[in-house]
Amino acid sequence: MPLELNISESEANERVCQQLANMTLAEQVAQRLIVGLTPDAETTDWLDHPFFETGVGGFIFFQRDFKTLLPNTALGVAQLLADLRQRLPQDLPIPFLSIDQEGGLVEHLPPHMFPSLVSPMAVGKRVERNKASDAKNPTEYVAEVYDLMAYYLNMLGFNANFAPLLDVHGHDSNPVIGVRAFSDEPNKVIECAKIASERFNTRGLMAVGKHFPGHGFSTIDSHKSKPTLPVTDAEQQTFQWAVDAQMDALMIAHVHYPDWQPNETCPASLSRHVVTDTLRTRWAYSGIIMTDDMHMGGAIEELTPEAAAIQAVKAGNDMLIYRFGGPTEQSVHQALCQALESGELSRAEHEASVKRILLKKMSLPQQGPNLERVEKIMIPAAIQSVSSYAVEGAVSIEYHHIEQTQQKTGPILDPEDLIGLIAPD
Repeated sequence: MPLELNISESEANERVCQQLANMTLAEQVAQRLIVGLTPDAETTDWLDHPFFETGVGGFIFFQRDFKTLLPNTALGVAQLLADLRQRLPQDLPIPFLSIDQEGGLVEHLPPHMFPSLVSPMAVGKRVERNKASDAKNPTEYVAEVYDLMAYYLNMLGFNANFAPLLDVHGHDSNPVIGVRAFSDEPNKVIECAKIASERFNTRGLMAVGKHFPGHGFSTIDSHKSKPTLPVTDAEQQTFQWAVDAQMDALMIAHVHYPDWQPNETCPASLSRHVVTDTLRTRWAYSGIIMTDDMHMGGAIEELTPEAAAIQAVKAGNDMLIYRFGGPTEQSVHQALCQALESGELSRAEHEASVKRILLKKMSLPQQGPNLERVEKIMIPAAIQSVSSYAVEGAVSIEYHHIEQTQQKTGPILDPEDLIGLIAPD
C-alpha cells in the first residue's frame, strides 16, 4: 500500500524514527496492542477505556459494540469511531480501527444497518460458474463484492479489515473455517484473495491475511483449544503468494504444527521458529505480523495472559490482538513494559516492530469519517432479506440489503443487483 502522505519513503522513515523517539515506553508498547472497546462482553460503557492515556495500536470491533449506539444507524457507528480517535492523544499515530468483516458467517457490522455479503466460498463458487460459462470477466464479481465491502468500511472510518482468509478448505468437518475459505484449491484461493486485498487497499484499508500457516484442515476450533495440524503444501502456496505480494499484515494461527515445531508444544503464534525464523527470515516477509485473538483457548490454555503475551512478543509478533480492553489488557501492557525494562525482551526487536506499525499507519487515510456523507447514505433497517447458499453440504445464511438513497421501492434486490448501487467509483 503506498504512503497516504505525499512524502518520500526516506522521509517517512525519518518521521517514524522521530515519532518513536518522542514516545514513552508505555506508549510504544501500547502501539503493539489491538484491543476491544469494553472490558467484557456485557459492559457497554467505554468512556473510561484504560488506553486513552497511552494511546493504543488499534481497536477491534464486534457487533456487541454497536448495540447501544444512538442513533443505532450507520451514522452512529461512524460517530463512535470518530469519537474514539478524538479521545486518544492527538500527538500519537492514528489507531487501527479494525473489524472482522469477511462476508457470510463472519461479519461484525450489524446486519440491520449494513449490506451483508456472501461468504468467501460462495464468491469462489461464483467465479467457477463464470469460468464454466465462458464469462468475459469471470472474476469481476469478486472485485465488486470486496469493493462494496471496502467502500462501506472506509466510509464509516475503519482502516483495517481482518481479511481475506488464505486458508484452503480441507474438509466439511472443519468447525471454524468451512465456507469462510474461498476454495479447496490453492490457486483459486489466491485468485480471490488477491482481488479482495487489492480492493481493500484501494479503499484505504489494511488487509490482514490469515491464519498462517494454515487452518483449513482442522477438526478443532482454536477458539476453544489448540489444534495440532500438518503444514500442507496447499496452504504453503497461498501464504507464499501473500509473502511474495508483501500483503500488509499476516495473522498467525493458535495451532501447533509438528512439521515445523518438532521440539515444541506451543501454538505457532508463540513459536519463534515459526514467526521469526520461518516467516520473517526464511520467507523474507516484511509486513506486520500479528497474533489471532489472545483470549482464544489455543493461545492461553497453558499460560497466563501475561506469560502468553511475553512469549508472543519473543516469538516475533509485532502486534497482539485482544477482544476486550480492560484489566487483563492493562496487566499485559504492564508485563510487556517490565519485560522490556528488565531485558527479558529485546529492545531492538521491539523498536523494529513499532517502526513497522507506525510506517503502516502512515500509509492509511489520516482523516476520520465524513459524518455528513455517512448520514446521506444510511440504510433503512427495514430493507433486508435473507437467502441461503448451499455450498458443498454446508449452508451459510447470508443477509443482503440495499440502500434507498433515491427513494427506490419494490422487491429486495439480488446481491448481483445490489453491487454497484451502493459503492460508487
